[in-house]
Amino acid sequence: MPLSTAERLFAAEGIAASLRIDGRDPLDARTVELETGVILQASGSCRARVHRGSQVLVGAKVAIETLDGASLGAGTSTGLGAALGQGGGRIVCQVVCDPSVAATGGGRCGAGSGRPVDDLTGECGQRLSELLNSAASGIDLASLVVIPHRVGWTVYVDVLVLDLGGNLFDVVLLATKGALCNLRMPRATVLSVDGKQDYDISSHETERLRGAEAIPLAVTCYRVGRRFVIDPTLEEEDCSDLSLAIAVNAAGQVCYMSKSGNGASHGSLIKTMMAFATRRVPELLRVADHCILQQGTRTRAIQGFKV
Repeated sequence: MPLSTAERLFAAEGIAASLRIDGRDPLDARTVELETGVILQASGSCRARVHRGSQVLVGAKVAIETLDGASLGAGTSTGLGAALGQGGGRIVCQVVCDPSVAATGGGRCGAGSGRPVDDLTGECGQRLSELLNSAASGIDLASLVVIPHRVGWTVYVDVLVLDLGGNLFDVVLLATKGALCNLRMPRATVLSVDGKQDYDISSHETERLRGAEAIPLAVTCYRVGRRFVIDPTLEEEDCSDLSLAIAVNAAGQVCYMSKSGNGASHGSLIKTMMAFATRRVPELLRVADHCILQQGTRTRAIQGFKV
């Protein structure tokens, strides 16, 4: 059932008093568990699970494609020409929700009171694609080009939402970084055959995606009443009229921002949110990178902390 006016007021007044429903402070985050290399058939994969929150599974695979549409892997060459024309490859992202999760609440987040699940996953996929295909992602898209203006790699990132517990984009971006750091792609060698350029794909030599370790992470700030919170529950998201996703790199630079919601935004609030994100994310990146770059397939926990 939708949240009542009294329930919304209770949540807002609790946040105003620095006390959330689950006992956290407004700027406290929940613990996240990461596990890489969990899908054997994928070129790279990662599962992220938030304690009493969202859980996502990300698989990444690569396909070498040509402008004439011939492909040695899954997918099509739609949009490849534009990417190669700009001197780089491309990353195609898709975020879908497990049918059993989407069916809960009549296809809406929470107890049927939040936004439609398809809208949420669609927005998340669009944000992810915009960020990863930009220079701000840190990924060396030029390294995905095999033969300039003709042949290049396409990286497919498929995100499956296994559980919805709020703050989806931040969790998806974290798991995507884990999957792309775990990615191993075949080595492509350019050859000269009868005066023309051709290529050979190694069956045993692999290489990493260059720049994957530089992918930024995000903190999404949700305004509830006169304050904002991070890592909200679904109920807290339902009480929010405005959210701002802020991606920051290890140098503390804002790389990407995206606003959601119908609430009016004030410049002072946006500046406060950005200042918080630039303080928090570099430390989060340090902890996350240490977990992601460890060798082996193990579960590592990123403890929530307050800045």
